[in-house]
Amino acid sequence: MKKWFLVGFLFLGDFLHARPCLTGPLIAPIGEAVPYGEWIVKSYVYCTAHTGFYDPHWRAVSVDENFYTFNTQFLCFFGLTPWCDLNIIPQFSYQTTSNQHSFHTGDLTVGLDVQLMAADYTSYFPGIKWAIREVFPTGNFQYLHPRKL
Repeated sequence: MKKWFLVGFLFLGDFLHARPCLTGPLIAPIGEAVPYGEWIVKSYVYCTAHTGFYDPHWRAVSVDENFYTFNTQFLCFFGLTPWCDLNIIPQFSYQTTSNQHSFHTGDLTVGLDVQLMAADYTSYFPGIKWAIREVFPTGNFQYLHPRKL
C-alpha cells in the first residue's frame, strides 16, 4: 500500500496539469509568474542508497544493511494576479533499513513571486522575476536552544 502511495505522488504533477509544463530545472523552477486563476504542481523525487563508507585510509567499506532514503518535493504555484503568484513547497522524507521504516515532513517553504519583466517583452533580455520566500521549520529538531543559534 505504501509503495502505491509513493508512486502516486511521483506523477501527481502530470495528472493535475493537462498540458506539458516545460519550465526548466529545479534550481530555476519557473521563469514567469503563473497567471491569475491558474496553478501548476511539479513533483520531484530523490532516491539515495547508502551502501557503505570510506575508512580513514580511503578504502571502501560495505555496511551490513543498506539505508535507503526517498525525498519528495512538490512545487505548487498559484496565480494571484497576471504578474504575481504564490508558491508553496512541502517536503516529505521516507527512510528504510533492516525492516525499520520512518516517514517525516520536511521544512515548508512559502513564497511570493513578482514578474518584473516578461520573457517575451524583448529578445535581448530574459524574463526577470523577483521572489521572496520564508522557510518554516516543521522537521523534528533535538536540542535546539535559542541562545545557541
